[in-house]
Amino acid sequence: MKMITKSLTGAVFAVLMVASAAAQEFGPAPSDYRYSTQDYVESRLYNARGARISFDGEPYPVFADFGRRGEYAAWAVDISVRTSVRGRGYDGYMHYTVIFVDGEPVAFEQDIGGVEVAGSSRYASRR
Repeated sequence: MKMITKSLTGAVFAVLMVASAAAQEFGPAPSDYRYSTQDYVESRLYNARGARISFDGEPYPVFADFGRRGEYAAWAVDISVRTSVRGRGYDGYMHYTVIFVDGEPVAFEQDIGGVEVAGSSRYASRR
């Protein structure tokens, strides 16, 4: 029984060490990501009046491939945007992933080469 307890304690400690090292590489999660995301999305919309933005979760660490500019440790947040279409009211939700570098939103996932969720081996958002 003591052997199992020691093994589990060691495994938990190892996971915490890896998570701590990964968190240092990515820096702190964007603290005001809701306001920053809303401002960024509204700046990218053709007509932002009446747009509704909902958050599909908390920010999570990713590696973002910016092509010739390189790959960056970044944060991502999944959102849904509902915009109004003239004469038709609201026209459904579009799903986006906003990429943050150094605490600032810099791109949608589709604007860059790819996003690899930290701890996975594939390029994709968490949807």
